[in-house]
Amino acid sequence: MTKEYAGWYNSGTKTLYFDTETTGLRADGFILGGTVYPGKICQLAYLVEEDGDLVAAKNYYFAVDAIEPGATRVTGLTPSIVRDLSAGLGFADHADEIWRDFVSADVLVAHNITFDVRFLEVEFRRVGLSFDVWEKCFCTMRRFASVLKLPGRGSFYKMPSLEEFASFEGVTNEDIMRMMDELYHTRKAAHDARHDTVKMFLALDNACRSDMALAAAFHKFGWQ
Repeated sequence: MTKEYAGWYNSGTKTLYFDTETTGLRADGFILGGTVYPGKICQLAYLVEEDGDLVAAKNYYFAVDAIEPGATRVTGLTPSIVRDLSAGLGFADHADEIWRDFVSADVLVAHNITFDVRFLEVEFRRVGLSFDVWEKCFCTMRRFASVLKLPGRGSFYKMPSLEEFASFEGVTNEDIMRMMDELYHTRKAAHDARHDTVKMFLALDNACRSDMALAAAFHKFGWQ
């Protein structure tokens, strides 16, 4: 697709950058109107990079029965919206393709990756697929807490938001929109999985371009 955004890669490395939008904050489910609903993924977007080339940009919506009101306020997604966007298809309908993309990657990257992987683990478990990927996870939120050094509680640094990380690395909204146009043919705002994946990718790309030691370590192994 392009080499414009990645010039510091290690040959032979396959990296997958991703983000999810979910039905709530808990992968084990939530209660709404007296009914218990399972935690599910509403939207999943990811970029696949091989040898410095972005070779795939994928986006999925999944039909779900319920979404917590708090999640809807953040993402704007409702069950009827994702049902329309997904054409009524759920995670199980795309699980095999998604699983192959994720398990074949050498490194998985997300901002607060623990949250996203826990939801993916649950989704894959429902369709009978094992998803043991922790050893190759790189969390930009945890990795860059000591770089941004935002004041936190006591002697601990605050975990940076994705917006704080991107701003620190000089990523502008126009940078994000330009890349979203190129890869996804849309200009969605924050808290759309495509937007947040692109924002994280650009921020990490900038960080690695300015710090070759980070770039080498990033492609050698992941951080949790």
